[in-house]
Amino acid sequence: MAQQFKLPNLGEEVDEGDVLSVLVSVGDTVSADQNVIELETDKATLDVPCSLAGKVTEVLVSEGDRIKVGDPILSVDTDGQVEATEQKAQEPEHPKPKREPEEQERREPEKRKSEEPVQRKRAPQKVEQEEEEEVAEEQEEFEEQREAPPPKREPQREAEEEPLPAGPATRRLARELGVDLDEVARANPDERLTPDHVKRFVHDRLAAQATAHPGAVRVPPLPDFSRWGLIDRVPRSATAKRTAERMSVAWRVAPQVTHCDRADITLLESIRERYADRSDDHPKLTLTAFIIKACVTALKEHPKFNASLDEAADELILKHYYHIGAAVDTDRGLLVPVIRDCDSKTVLQIAADLQEMAERARGRKIKLEDMQGGTFTVTNVGGIGGTMFTPIINYPEVAILGVTAATEQPDDDTRRLMLPLCLTFDHRVINGADAARFARTLIEALEDPEALLLGG
Repeated sequence: MAQQFKLPNLGEEVDEGDVLSVLVSVGDTVSADQNVIELETDKATLDVPCSLAGKVTEVLVSEGDRIKVGDPILSVDTDGQVEATEQKAQEPEHPKPKREPEEQERREPEKRKSEEPVQRKRAPQKVEQEEEEEVAEEQEEFEEQREAPPPKREPQREAEEEPLPAGPATRRLARELGVDLDEVARANPDERLTPDHVKRFVHDRLAAQATAHPGAVRVPPLPDFSRWGLIDRVPRSATAKRTAERMSVAWRVAPQVTHCDRADITLLESIRERYADRSDDHPKLTLTAFIIKACVTALKEHPKFNASLDEAADELILKHYYHIGAAVDTDRGLLVPVIRDCDSKTVLQIAADLQEMAERARGRKIKLEDMQGGTFTVTNVGGIGGTMFTPIINYPEVAILGVTAATEQPDDDTRRLMLPLCLTFDHRVINGADAARFARTLIEALEDPEALLLGG
């Protein structure tokens, strides 16, 4: 008998994705844990292994489909099912107990929903509408199932109570905005929670803060810009939306300050260019590789910058590993792959990892785990331009280094190549003097490039 393999839960931040490729066909035999599709999520490409073993009888997705956790992918005639079916045919049939009418009505919509094929190639502009319809269906189903109003919730939910009535989209939004769903449930007793409940909860809390602090700015609704001329509305990509949400969380949670300084990289650039002329068989030795190695030196001397703040426990989590994120500009937006164990790698090894990660990010082959576990981030926009900027912390890290284009500056009778450094830090953990000392250590490391090349 064929069984359906459905998209499993692939991680805390993965609820849906686009099918990049289908790796099996009808008639193929698959083994347990064999990869059957490539799934492209907001920022990474994941291989999805099948939990069933047997013969593929139907492929329910196609390249380009957007699917969610729980959507069917394959039908598989599992191993041993044929023999089991033959044995069952020889056994006398026993009538199944009849379900109560109310239970039958309640199960029918769920059964139909599980048997529906995945919708093919949905247009991007329809995604938000379909999400709204899904939320409306969840609310309608919840209302139908409720025969009578349940007793009101107590102010504190007990651990043994039933789970909160909220779907995956609602839970994800609450998680990204740092909202406690228990508080939302207490504000909306006896209701199935939707994203609108979460947004209204945040709006009401911000309004309360604005009342308590009259100087706070309340964002007014946008006007109808089409009144003054032609406009286009372009849907944002999933990557752009997720990045905006993460940046909003970082800005809301951490009070951020940027310290600016400059490093003399005249000698470093001379060495880098000299090496580049004879490095055809080696990875491209970039300035970012030197900067990452120099950051490790500074992080070791100033461990608070290689940490995260646990406000709930009132503790600072100091990390004894050095995994540095490096921002990469792609056609989908900014991605931040992580170069691991930079303290034990040479500048050349870091350069090789940077080159590989950048190619994978731009080629949409980056994995989700490649962008997790970072302790500090470097973002270098010098190849584009700029003099100074204020990077936003990659939360829950507590600091990020921004780098812009180096420029020549006069110094007596010579000209020196000066590199602008922009260090943004979480002021709950780090003060201005800490930042100045970190920047000084970083500058000293960059101005001694031989030591960086010899380090490992």
